[in-house]
Amino acid sequence: MDAGRVLDWPSAFGAFPLTGEGRTVATRAAADLDAFLGPDWLTRAAGRLRLAGASFAELVALWARLRLLVESNVQGIAKLRGNLARNPSRDEFRHGITQARLAVQGLLAGERPVLEPPVGDVRLGSLLLELRGLYEAGPGITRRIVRAVELKAKQTRTEPAVWVWIEDEGALGAGFAAEALDRVFHTWPHLRGVVLSMTSPPPPPPTATERFERGARFVRTLPGGAVRESVVVHRPGPEPFGFQLVCSLCSDEPAWLDAALARLGHPGGLQSLVLANS
Repeated sequence: MDAGRVLDWPSAFGAFPLTGEGRTVATRAAADLDAFLGPDWLTRAAGRLRLAGASFAELVALWARLRLLVESNVQGIAKLRGNLARNPSRDEFRHGITQARLAVQGLLAGERPVLEPPVGDVRLGSLLLELRGLYEAGPGITRRIVRAVELKAKQTRTEPAVWVWIEDEGALGAGFAAEALDRVFHTWPHLRGVVLSMTSPPPPPPTATERFERGARFVRTLPGGAVRESVVVHRPGPEPFGFQLVCSLCSDEPAWLDAALARLGHPGGLQSLVLANS
């Protein structure tokens, strides 16, 4: 896909070798995305989202999460739709589709998600997730993480149980120490934990799940081939409220798309949509 000339969803999906079912999904997805985001959205977004690098898995995942939230009449979907439609800038778009993916994962796990509640970004039952992006690498990243978590904790201080979820594209780096957050945990008792989620291109390292005293680390390959490493850090003491749910959101991420497609009437999953050896 050439971001300079492909300005409609049918052409975007048509760039891939698809099975008959894949073509059916592509037609449905193109129409739904056009209706959801508006007929001029792709033209406005094409130069800002690096759509030329999007894989079929990423495009289908975009459609599946939005479609499932609409079909399930999830509270707040209209507000999310407005946010995405008005502002196709890269960081705002990433923020919105991460909200949507976490809401869908919660939905598939039996929770009743709320998008864009009065405070925070995604509510899953009594648990509130507050999202933040840190996309620029550089010195002082630990200080920037702590500062971002502290700001989010302050903004959500009226809530009983909050996890701050920080996403990046490699800026967070490795070796972050859980103890760096202890001052924030001490100041804000409603803050139950922090997720540091880092995305990088393939080749993937071995899939890994590791537990440590203050949390867990997950490394997994996502549909489309990207690799995500997530470090879950909880406040000092016993595992707090929401820890197991947050861990499942991390560990189960590779399976959400196939589960969403099955819910939408395509039980063969992503593999059934793309021609073999393509």
